[in-house]
Amino acid sequence: MKVRKRIKQVKRGISLAKLVHKGFRLHTAYKGSKILKAGLEDLLKPKYQR
Repeated sequence: MKVRKRIKQVKRGISLAKLVHKGFRLHTAYKGSKILKAGLEDLLKPKYQR
């Protein structure tokens, strides 16, 4: 059980890292677009509320 839980956590972490990385790459491409920032925050909020 513990192992399975851990794997899920790791997978979640990786997907989050990918999202963030993509987000930052986009962010550097379109500096100053507030829409993108809002989108990123919406993506990350649920993770931090838990």
